[in-house]
Amino acid sequence: KTRIHALNILRLIILDAPLASEMRKFIGDSIISALIGYSDKTWGVRNSATMTFAAAMLRVIDSDKNASGKKMHGHKSEKTCNAITAAELFRSYPSLASVLLGIMIEETGTEESTSFLHPALFPVLLLLSRLQPLSLSRIDPGANDISIMLIDPVMKCLGHVHSKVRLVAARALSVLCTGDDTSNTSRGALVKRCIGVLSLNSSNNDDATSNYVNQNLDHGCLLAIKYLLISCPKPQLHHDDCLSHLIGYYATWGNFRGTCPPSVCVIAIEIWYIIHQAMDSNFEKSAAINGSYDCHIPLFDAI
Repeated sequence: KTRIHALNILRLIILDAPLASEMRKFIGDSIISALIGYSDKTWGVRNSATMTFAAAMLRVIDSDKNASGKKMHGHKSEKTCNAITAAELFRSYPSLASVLLGIMIEETGTEESTSFLHPALFPVLLLLSRLQPLSLSRIDPGANDISIMLIDPVMKCLGHVHSKVRLVAARALSVLCTGDDTSNTSRGALVKRCIGVLSLNSSNNDDATSNYVNQNLDHGCLLAIKYLLISCPKPQLHHDDCLSHLIGYYATWGNFRGTCPPSVCVIAIEIWYIIHQAMDSNFEKSAAINGSYDCHIPLFDAI
């Protein structure tokens, strides 16, 4: 009961407006305390930790409680206008950076880590996904080192057994992307990295002797590609023959063999729509006039 009362009092102090300026320097430690509370065996402690974590998120990370990540187009939007940058967050709370990185590495360090949900994994991914994208923040030498180190653990979460973990990991990856530069953490590099995983799965599917398909990883990587393209002002620049072939494969239920679940098929079609909407400024206008989308492009020749 002592931990429950302590977390409840901490939540009320965080939400108390007159104490906001004094309490701000303790938000990092408050988030760490909440993350520790997720691992407690008592439901009451986990519940109080959840409410404390939510209060800290609203006070420091992003004041928009209804932010969904649907509007991210390379410019400040409803999702990012109130959010703090990763560099600013980790500069203000250095201990929080090391704790988040440690949690992600620990909870994604084994092959079995994607088979069950670790208590603090989803909250950490949610926090990362609500930050302002690195591509929108001013780049200072070394300022984003911790953020970039989080990319590999986040990538491992794309194959998680829980769909919501895959979804929030895909959003977090688009936040940690450094933009359209030439680094190995750029949007193009991360898209190719996701394509590389999908290419292995596609080659396995095309092999009649192979019965193993990691549909969770397929779904997570396609989600990551989707959000990386949504956050790009010119997503058509990342469209090539390899991506077109993969989208065509997954959008047609695995070359009409039914080897792809509906969720994977839907995401593939959404990626196709994002790319060709950007390629043709009259795409939506013609669709509204004709009542349907014009699919007379090489990707859908087989339909």
